[in-house]
Amino acid sequence: MSARSRDFERRLLDETVRRAGVEYGVHCPAYPAAVEQRLELGAERYGDAAFLGRDNLREVLEETPDVAGYALLELQARGGEQAPPRLFTALRRVLLHGALCDHHARVAGGEEL
Repeated sequence: MSARSRDFERRLLDETVRRAGVEYGVHCPAYPAAVEQRLELGAERYGDAAFLGRDNLREVLEETPDVAGYALLELQARGGEQAPPRLFTALRRVLLHGALCDHHARVAGGEEL
């Protein structure tokens, strides 16, 4: 197990934000700080070793259904198919990208799809 590298994390997060802009036209400059905050919270509570030594892909695969579930529940709370079009489209994209995240985590874990 290697040590956690905040420089590595920041470079990948910055590249992710850049690519989100270039490939999808999405401007999300607050995303790296939000991710870093969550990582630091976990490090403070449990230590980096606790996270580097576990099956993080399994954790991703436990979270992706939650993303979809929250999006579905929020959409229904906001009127379902009668929700404002911008909201409906945004939450449909959350569902789509949650499915993509799940798929790519399975591929990274070596699952045959």
